Formats: sequence, structure tokens, C-alpha cells
Amino acid sequence: GHSMGGHGALSIAMDDPSSWASVSAFSPICNPTDSPWGEKAFTSYLGSVDAGKPFDATCILASRSTPLVEFDTILVDQGTDDEFLTEQLKPERLLEVADKC
Repeated sequence: GHSMGGHGALSIAMDDPSSWASVSAFSPICNPTDSPWGEKAFTSYLGSVDAGKPFDATCILASRSTPLVEFDTILVDQGTDDEFLTEQLKPERLLEVADKC
């Protein structure tokens, strides 16, 4: 998936990892509950940012009680010159949580 679709691929795979052989995302919004785009979307569609946490790939991974062993690797391809990298996409958040699993 790409951008928000990349986030969708990550969150769906992390929510049900045994159903997938691999997961990859290109320039995904990795932590939408902590992103202006995600905050706007979750508030508009679900009523609050907190209501979006069960759908946020970073939050899903952080809430796991066991390591994510179903995937050898998760590919996130992110350009370093992306104008949305720092404020919106935040791949470092996903990496921080993944390192703890």
C-alpha cells in the first residue's frame, strides 16, 4: 500500500498477522493518531482520535502482548526527502515500537 493505503496494509496485517505471508508499505502514515491527517480523519469519521487507536498500526503493534513473529521482516520504503516525513508519516514511531517487540 502507499500513503494511507500503506498504513492500511500495515494495520490489517498487524491486526491479523497469521492471515498474511508478508506486508509492505510505501511512504505510509505509520502513526495516524499522532498525525494531523490522522487526527482529522479519526475525529471526523469515528468521533475522536482515541477511537482511532485500534486502527493505528503503531498502536496495534504497541498493544501486542507477544512479539510479532509471523513476519521475518516488514518492508517500509520511505524517501528521506518526502515533505510529509516529519509531521505526517513518522516511520520512526513504528520502528521504535517494533524494536520493543
